[in-house]
Amino acid sequence: RANLTLPGIEGTMKTIKSTAMALDLDLKRADLNVKAKVSSPLSGNLEAQQFNLPKLSASIQASGPNLPGKSVNGELAGSISVDAAKQRVQTDLAGKVSDSNIKARIGVTNFSPLAVNFDVAVDRLDIDRYLPPKAASTPQTSAAGQKPGDQPIDVSGLKTLNLNGKLHIGSLKVSNLKAANVRLDVKAAKGQL
Repeated sequence: RANLTLPGIEGTMKTIKSTAMALDLDLKRADLNVKAKVSSPLSGNLEAQQFNLPKLSASIQASGPNLPGKSVNGELAGSISVDAAKQRVQTDLAGKVSDSNIKARIGVTNFSPLAVNFDVAVDRLDIDRYLPPKAASTPQTSAAGQKPGDQPIDVSGLKTLNLNGKLHIGSLKVSNLKAANVRLDVKAAKGQL
């Protein structure tokens, strides 16, 4: 369910402006419930296909038995600008999701094939919190001699993806291993990652 309100909307057939666009989303799927509220002033040029959300504020709440602690909450603020005619989107966001403070700059420079640039900084991230608990039994092998975790990964989505970005994590915990000042540079183009 989605509810979009545009109070104080004014403009012409070419340009529009709303003082406080608000979008409420309520998604229910199986055991997962997600609620999100997004608000910002909105300005746009319909003829040029350009839209700006200069003071974006978003709150997200997700709950379900498979989520860590059975719920995840987040508050983000920033801006989004879209130039659909030139196939460009620029997003600047900062806020908190669960126990992590996040700053992100994400840009789309082409819609098809999708080309994305990003620079994301996270102060601390505990991956173990998001993984299901490990079973106490030893893994069984299949008839082909593979362990359940040894299945090939489908990377066909990389063939058309152009991705270039950086991920900075101040404190990272994975499988009870801890690392500090982690930096990952990611590049994907022409089917190679």
